[in-house]
Amino acid sequence: MSPRITDFPQDVLLELAKELDVADLLGFLSICRIIRVLQFQRMLWLNAIARIKEVEGHPLPVSDGEVLKTLSLGELQCFVRQTNRLMNNFKSDNPRPVRTHTFNKPWEHFGIIFIQGTNLLVTHGIGSVSCWDTPTAQRVGQLEVPNLRVETEQPCMEIKGKAILGGYMAGPVECLVAVYIDYKDRTQISMSYVTSPPTTKSYRLRWSFFVNSCILGFCTDSSIVSWCIDAAADVKEVFSEIIHMPGPMSRFSCLPYEQGLYLFSRGSLATEAAVQKFPLLPNADEGPENLPLTSTLVELPLLYPFASSQRELYETVDAMSFGPTRMLPPDYGIFASTCRTFQWEGRQTSVVHFWPGRPAPGGIEIGQGHFYEHTDPIHATAVGASGRYTLILHRGRYHPGDNSYEGLLHFTPTPTPRTTFRKLDIGDLSPASCERIAFDDSLGLVLVVDLAGKVTVISYA
Repeated sequence: MSPRITDFPQDVLLELAKELDVADLLGFLSICRIIRVLQFQRMLWLNAIARIKEVEGHPLPVSDGEVLKTLSLGELQCFVRQTNRLMNNFKSDNPRPVRTHTFNKPWEHFGIIFIQGTNLLVTHGIGSVSCWDTPTAQRVGQLEVPNLRVETEQPCMEIKGKAILGGYMAGPVECLVAVYIDYKDRTQISMSYVTSPPTTKSYRLRWSFFVNSCILGFCTDSSIVSWCIDAAADVKEVFSEIIHMPGPMSRFSCLPYEQGLYLFSRGSLATEAAVQKFPLLPNADEGPENLPLTSTLVELPLLYPFASSQRELYETVDAMSFGPTRMLPPDYGIFASTCRTFQWEGRQTSVVHFWPGRPAPGGIEIGQGHFYEHTDPIHATAVGASGRYTLILHRGRYHPGDNSYEGLLHFTPTPTPRTTFRKLDIGDLSPASCERIAFDDSLGLVLVVDLAGKVTVISYA
C-alpha cells in the first residue's frame, strides 16, 4: 500500500510545503492536524514571502530582509494571508473593495504620493507637505516651507524607515530641497528638510527630477544638475552636449540606479522611445572638469496595434497626447511604462506601453516593449511601485449598472509578455467625477480625488 502523505517525516513535509505557491500552501496547511503543525515553522513563512515576489511577481509591503526578521511568527502568517487575499482579489474578473472610507476635508494639494507598503500618504502643494494615515484619515505630519515645491513623483525608500522626496524653491530654481519623512516610529512621524546652497544661476523651467539616498537633481536640455544632499555641498551643473535624445525635456523621465543615471524619452509621433545612460555624478568634492561625460544611447522601438512602424504611425495618426511616464527599479521585471491617447480615423484609443527590465552587470538590461490597447481614452494612470500593476481611469462608454470606469492592468514580463485587464468595483463612487488617482499595489490601496476635492480610499486587501 502506498504511504500516505501524513506518514512522511516532518522535515520532508516542510520541504514539500516550501515548493508550494501561497494559495496551495494555505490549503495544504488545512489538511489535517499533522500537517497543520508545519505552520509553526518560521522558515516556511519566510520562504512563502520570497515566493510571492520571485514566483508570483507580486509586490511586497515589506521587502527589507532585516525588517522581516523582526516580525513575530503571527505577523508573518498574517502578512502572507493578507497578501494572498489581495492577489486573489486582483486576479478575479471584478476585484471588489474590502473597505472604503473618505477624508472629511476637501483636498487642497495637487500632489499625491503613496509611501508604498506603509498606509501613509503624502500630499503637497507650494509651500506645504503633509503626511496622512490612510486608515484613520488623520494628518500625522506637516511641513510648512515657503515656496517649497516637491517634484519627484515617488519617494526614495532606500533608507530603512525613511522616505525621501526631492524638489526646489518655487519660482526660479535657486536651490534644491530634500524632504525626509521618518516613519520608523508610527506613533511619532517626523518630517524635516535639507536645503542646498544657492545655485550659480536660476532655472525657470520644470524638468525631470531624480533622487536617491545620496543625490538629488534634474536634467535640462543641455546639462545635468545635481546635489549630494548635504547643506554644505554646492550644486553642480555639468554641461553636456551628449544628451542626444530628441524632443523637449518634458518628455523625459530620470531614474538613478546603482552607478548610472537613466534618461528615458517616451518618443513622439515622429520618434521612437529611447534611453540614455550616464554615470551617476561623483560627489560634490570633485570639480566639473573631472566628471565623466560618456554615455550610451539605446533606441527602444515602439509597437502599436494599428501601425507596424514609427513611419506608418506618423502617416496614420492625426494627433497624440501623453499620460504620465513612470520609470522603476527593475526589481519586479519592469523598467518603464507610458500611456498615449491617439486620434485617428475618426476615433480615439489609448495605448499603454510596458518595457521589461532586469538587473544586469553594469546596470539594467531593457527588453522589447509590449503594449495594451484600450478602446476608450484614458484620463489618468497610476503605477504601483512594482510596475506590474497599472491603475487606469477612463471615461468612455458608460453602461447602466456598470460602475467600473477604473481598470487594473497586470503586466507579466515573461519571455512571452502578456497584459491582463480587469475592471474594478469602486463601490458608490461616481466614475464621471473622478479627477485624480493614486495607487499602492503592495497593499491594494486605491485613492480617488473627485472634482470637488473629496478623497476616497479603497482597500482591496
